[in-house]
Parts: sequence; structure tokens; C-alpha cells
Amino acid sequence: MAFLRCLSAELHKYKRSTLLLICIVAPVFVGFAAMRPYIGEPRTAETTRMFMIQYSTNWGLFMVIPLTALIAAMSCALENDSWKMLMAQPVARSWLYLAKLVAINLFIIGMGCILDLLMWLVGTLLGLPGIEPWLSLWGFTGISVLALLPVSALHLWISTRFRHFLVPTSLGILGIIIGLLASSSTTWYYLPWCYVISYQVHGKVHPPDTNYLLVGIAMGLVLTMLGMLDFVHRELTA
Repeated sequence: MAFLRCLSAELHKYKRSTLLLICIVAPVFVGFAAMRPYIGEPRTAETTRMFMIQYSTNWGLFMVIPLTALIAAMSCALENDSWKMLMAQPVARSWLYLAKLVAINLFIIGMGCILDLLMWLVGTLLGLPGIEPWLSLWGFTGISVLALLPVSALHLWISTRFRHFLVPTSLGILGIIIGLLASSSTTWYYLPWCYVISYQVHGKVHPPDTNYLLVGIAMGLVLTMLGMLDFVHRELTA
């Protein structure tokens, strides 16, 4: 299938890349940074709850949005000198675009799985009771990436428009502020950066709200279609 060949070729580009290293180091850093305050703390259910909230908020509030923007920007930066060569391949531009988007989301899922595994491992080593089994943690990460779909779709679109990765990355950092302010507002709630903050932060403290997922998926599909149409019909420079 053409799409699978495009995806395989896309993933092969990241072998031994800086981007791959970032995707490994970032969740490990967050995981061990969140561990320090709980060394020597009483091993109670309340400590476990606060420990899990710490991981969730550190990742959902401060890391995952700018990292998604950075991954999208670096992914497109790899093509800055070879866009025309890429476009000359005998495959539809839409497959190339979708393969890049899927690769970005696979990296996001991978980072979340590393962080969740560390959360379970560190919590077990600290002797905290009631740490969620790793399978449910990985399942939560796999679901929450759907709430992040609007961010990955938007930043991929932006990254194909700007040659320098600082523009989409800076917008990702700004997105944290926008998401924090807008997610608690009924007027600006539908901005792309809101859903993952609402779901990732509240999902591990309260029962996950499927509204975040449904609206996030819908918004992500719309942004994916708009970005793909723009990519397909635009002349790209080398």
C-alpha cells in the first residue's frame, strides 16, 4: 500500500536523529524530575494520588504541547533542502502529508508510554500503594493522544509553511498559555490547545470526560484536511 510505504520511509528518516533522542530524553527527564519531591514521603494513598497528579500536570501542562510543536517543526526541517525531490516521488502528496502526521503522533504516543512506564516503575520503587498497572497507563496515553490531534495537525500545517522551526515551536510554547487560559473559558474553549490540557490534567484525577476526546478528534480531522489540502495544492520550494 502506498501509504504504508510512505510511513515506512518517513520513520526511516529519524533513525539515529536528534529528534529521536529528544523523544527519549524528554519523558525520562520529566519522570525523574517528578520523583524527587516524593523521596521519603509517607507511603499513603494520598501521596500516591499527589504523585500521579504531579506526573500528569508536568506532562500535560508544560511539556506535551511544545514537544509536539518541536517534533512537527523538526520533522519538516528535515525536508527543507529536499521538498522538490520529495514531491517528485510517484506517490500522492496527501499520503506524504498523512505519513508525516502519523509519524508525529507515533512519537507522541512513544513519549507518553515511556513516561507512564517510568511513573509506574518509580512509584513501585518508592513503595507507593495503588499505582495504576502499566497497561492502563499506556491505554490512557493512547487515548489522550486523540485529544492532542488538533495540536499535532495544526503544528504540522504551520511547519510546512515556515522554513525555520522556531516559528511553530514558539507558537507551541505560546499554546500552553493560551490553552491554560482558554480551557477554563466557555468562550474560547474550542481552541486547539485546550483539549489535551483538559483531558491530560483532569483525566488522571477525575473520570475522563469523553467530550474532550470527541471535540478534539473532530477539530483534529478538520485541521488535518485543511493542512493536507493546502499542502497538496501549494508549490513548494527546495
